[in-house]
Parts: sequence; structure tokens; C-alpha cells
Amino acid sequence: EDRSDFAVFLATLHLRSPGMIRCMAEMHGRTLATHLNAEWSTFERYEAFVDRMDAELGTVTKNRREAYDFWKDPNRYSIGIDRTEGLRALDSAADIAEILHGRHWYLLDAAQGHFITSDQPVERSTPGRGEGAFRNLRTEVSFPLSPGRCLLITGSWLGRHRHVVGPGAVAKLNDMRARYAERLIWSHQKSEAVRALAERHKDKRLEMRFSNSEELPDIDVERPRFGPVTEAGRG
Repeated sequence: EDRSDFAVFLATLHLRSPGMIRCMAEMHGRTLATHLNAEWSTFERYEAFVDRMDAELGTVTKNRREAYDFWKDPNRYSIGIDRTEGLRALDSAADIAEILHGRHWYLLDAAQGHFITSDQPVERSTPGRGEGAFRNLRTEVSFPLSPGRCLLITGSWLGRHRHVVGPGAVAKLNDMRARYAERLIWSHQKSEAVRALAERHKDKRLEMRFSNSEELPDIDVERPRFGPVTEAGRG
């Protein structure tokens, strides 16, 4: 039962991290843009859509050709998506938790150095091109439990359930944590090595690749605004 609960915790923590929320919101925006591209593939289809909209709302849309030409040039605009749309990813938490629960769990103890963590603490690493994501038996999921210990979950059998790892393995896990952090990494102590790691990866973050990205406008993931913004609330 404890293992099952912790698997749910890990899956949820992974999906609700800032980087994953941003990526999933961006995916939602690209899906929306792709759908509209198909729906409005010709001016005639776009005009039929506007006719229906005007009839429903009691409006008259003017300059339709100009508006359509604007839409068909993705370099002229961007699409804004509410960041909370990324929380849709939590629908997958149960499936990921079930996969993690059924894999092999190991504890990695650092023989030298220490583990850092970040605002993207649960990391997935899959050899090759990453096919299958969590379902790939070779996928490794890591989560720092403390400065000296890290949890590793994988489909591979590694023998005993506790391993002492050297500085190379610690550095590799730390590098991955820093590379995919959205904004923050944490270390329990001041370290020039960690400072250098943060500096090296300061312009990097979790990204998802899209095959049709060149045909779509930029997607701007925005934080939600609750209520009017007043001068007193801007500080």
C-alpha cells in the first residue's frame, strides 16, 4: 500500500511540475491550432464557419478575406493559452502510477558528492529516441530523496535493491535535474560545482518536439489572471 501511494505521488509530482504544465498547455495550443487549420483549410469553409457564428451571436463579421489571410500566416500572430490547461495532464497520473508500481525500485547512495533537486524533481530518461515513454521497460525514473540518496525506478533487474554510486553517476543525475528545471534548482549546501551547473543550463528547460511546428504560430503559455489587476496589486 505504501508503494502504491508513493507511485501515485511520483506520477502526480511529475505531471504537475511547472515544466510539464507548460509543455502540456503548449501541446493543447498546438492541437487547437492544428484543428482550426483543418477546419478552415479553404476560405469557403472559413466563411461558412463565420456565417454560423454570426447567426448564433447576432453579429456581422466584416473584412473576412483580410481576417482569413491574417490567420493563414502564422508569422503574424501567436496563440495565448492559459497555463492551467496543462493540468489536463493529471488525467494520466493513474496510468503512470500503475506502471511505476510494477517496476523495480532501487536506492542509490552517493559515495561522493550529493544529489540536487529542482522544480522538475521526477525525471524520466529513456535510451535511444525515447519510444514508449514510461511504458518502455528500459526507461529510468529518478527522484532525489535526500542529498545522499536517490530513488531509481526501472524495468531492468539490477540485482540487489540498494547500490552505492560514484561521483560520475551523481553528476549525471544532477546534470539531468538542472537541464530540465523550469526555473529553480536546490542544493543543501553552497557549491561551486552546482553554481556552474546552474549557469551552464540557465537557458535550457523541458521541451516537447512537434513535427508540424513550422506550420503553426508560436504558442504563448500565460499564467491565469484572477480578477482585475489594480495598481495596488501590481507590486
